[in-house]
Amino acid sequence: MNWQLRTPEEFDTATRFVRPGDMRESVWISSDLGWHAERLAQLAELGFDEIQPHQVGRNQEAFMEAFGRRVLPVLRR
Repeated sequence: MNWQLRTPEEFDTATRFVRPGDMRESVWISSDLGWHAERLAQLAELGFDEIQPHQVGRNQEAFMEAFGRRVLPVLRR
């Protein structure tokens, strides 16, 4: 459905009954960068060739800076 929504208002309407717990069933959600580093390291240990973290908020620059500083170094070990 996401690809059919043309405006933020349409997205708000389509998701008005979605609760945070509903999202946690299929998406890793946390503001704890250490938590993300641990989860992504577990995926790397499983042998994934590529991991693509994604942040849905508006401040992409802060996300890239924080992940670059606190998460990626853990994965490089």
